[in-house]
Amino acid sequence: MMFLAPTAALVAAAIGLPALAVLYLLKLRRRPVRVSSTLLWQQAHDDLEANVPWRLARPSWLILLHILLVVLAILIIGRPAVGAGSGAASRYIFIIDRSASMSAMDGVGVDGVRVSRLEEARRRALKIVEDSMRLGRDIEAAVIAASSESRALLPLSSDRRLIRSAIESVTPSDQPLDLDEALRLAGALLGSQGDDGAETEAQPRTAALIIVVSDGAVGGDGVVAPSGSSLRLERVGPSPPLEGEAGGFNGQNAGILTMNARRDAENPASVRVFMELGNAASTPVERVVTLLLDGVEIQRRGVLIPSASPAGVGRSSLTFDLSTRGGGLLDARLEGSDILAADDRVSMLLAAPRPPSILLVSPELNAPGGDPAGAGSDSLSSEWLLESILTELKPAQLRVERGEPGLRLARGAPGMFDLVVFNGITPQGAIPVPSIVLGGGMPGIGIVQRGPQTEGQREFVLSWARAHPLLRDVSLDTAYGMSSSGLILDVPAAASVVPLALGATAPMMVLAEVGGVRHVISSMGVDDSNWGIQVGFAIFLSNAVDFLTLRSDEQARSAIRIAESIEVDVPPQTSTAVLEGPERREITLPPQAAGGGERRVSLGRVERVGVYSVNPPEARPSRVAVNLMDPLETAVQTSAFIRIRGRSGESLASAGEGLPREITAQLLVAMLALLVIEWIAFARTSRV
Repeated sequence: MMFLAPTAALVAAAIGLPALAVLYLLKLRRRPVRVSSTLLWQQAHDDLEANVPWRLARPSWLILLHILLVVLAILIIGRPAVGAGSGAASRYIFIIDRSASMSAMDGVGVDGVRVSRLEEARRRALKIVEDSMRLGRDIEAAVIAASSESRALLPLSSDRRLIRSAIESVTPSDQPLDLDEALRLAGALLGSQGDDGAETEAQPRTAALIIVVSDGAVGGDGVVAPSGSSLRLERVGPSPPLEGEAGGFNGQNAGILTMNARRDAENPASVRVFMELGNAASTPVERVVTLLLDGVEIQRRGVLIPSASPAGVGRSSLTFDLSTRGGGLLDARLEGSDILAADDRVSMLLAAPRPPSILLVSPELNAPGGDPAGAGSDSLSSEWLLESILTELKPAQLRVERGEPGLRLARGAPGMFDLVVFNGITPQGAIPVPSIVLGGGMPGIGIVQRGPQTEGQREFVLSWARAHPLLRDVSLDTAYGMSSSGLILDVPAAASVVPLALGATAPMMVLAEVGGVRHVISSMGVDDSNWGIQVGFAIFLSNAVDFLTLRSDEQARSAIRIAESIEVDVPPQTSTAVLEGPERREITLPPQAAGGGERRVSLGRVERVGVYSVNPPEARPSRVAVNLMDPLETAVQTSAFIRIRGRSGESLASAGEGLPREITAQLLVAMLALLVIEWIAFARTSRV
């Protein structure tokens, strides 16, 4: 069915058709002329008949062509549109997709200029409104901005200015699309009583038409249209490839799909970063990935990402290794340019490990009167050395105890201490937390210190596990023990023991693990060896504290996907939480009962990817990294239809079906062709 603006068409017809008739009814006033032959009388007679006033003109091809030209001119002035059938909608719901893929820069703007898909979507929606209102029908329209959180920008309104303003106010978002939520909101705007009835024969295209202006990348197995409405897709972006060509993927885009960080099980100070990348193009692409920590470049790697396939985007993985005890902002950047920027960067807050609480247990001083002389002086010297080194490691707490009180604290350490260091003292019972024993054994797990074979004999370290994280960068070439010659191992089958340093006759340092608790035991102490005065001893203590207190299974990161809500723990009596970053959000919190402790609050979902800070600064976490990491959005896929689910089965919302389409351009071409034909016909009839 064809529609046109009736007022303009009627005015044009009222002027054009009478003007054509008047031009044909006008008669020429001829002067008498003598002719040289009677053969010309017949032609003169015809001319006289043609100029008789109020006589109809003889039918001719020229008259028909002129009538057709006038009719075409009238239609062009009326700007006709075809489509929409006999049941043209009187109420429109515009669902404008503003998800991440709609920011892809492959949309078509005015004069073919490349713009974002969202900009093309706004232009298309405005054109539909203009075309529909120009037809002279009374229509209402509502506007919904759709992403993972859809918003109604305008309820049903017939105000052309408000409709246009609402469409133009749709802003881009990095969120994925949840079309079902947008359709539920559309049903609410229409006053629908249900949301599970797709278009049926009992509900043909009536008053409500939902127009989804999108690239069609919906995902899933279909959507549910509100009852009493029709669903149509106005597709933007490039045309989908032919079936079988790269599985429907045609976007020149690559992005980071996932990123994770984990501390190494053997060396928790080492962080391993895993990354997966995707490619939506029909050909493989080679890109460079840069990893930064707090803005400082750590590594740069090249990667070849395979082309897309019918199973989805092409995928490739990448691994980075970095060494850090602390934390910071970890950034992965995909260098180069493509049509979508939101998936080219992923940020992650690498949390610094919690500083450990350490208990240092030394022997009691045995000098009379408490005077640190004789045997006690060595203990004081070694205690001072250990305390100095451990203090430089900046623990959360360092407590020094001697003798039996220290042993009792060590046996009850869970919840109080993360690490116990025994200086020249042998714990008799089981120790429930990780420990370091220097100059002793651990009989509770079957490791005892063997006495000296020869008085004053030095026991040198002959070999050690240089690659083990505990002895990384540690040299034991000249280290020896004075009063002991090694360790005797008689551990149960449930225990795991790894020799770290070997003497001539027995192990001198071992790593034991019992019930998931690790213990480092060395027969060389600070008082009875030369190890304590070597540089490698301080390095060993630093490695041991990291190895025993850092948790390798801890996902030391803080990063979420943009579709997830941000949740933080705020201090008691916090009245306002503020989120600062690519966008700002301020949330007023409900009052808290007196005496209440820390509470968890939700700050909702943000619209743009990036790193956000949380106020108050005492909130945990105080910073949050928000990333896209969505394969469907990275695919920047386009589709020619949306699958609709309903009680009557499945149907398809095809691109543009049921929408009025202006044909002014086609009529102009037809008019130009008729003008050429008319000129040729007139030239032929004018020949003598």
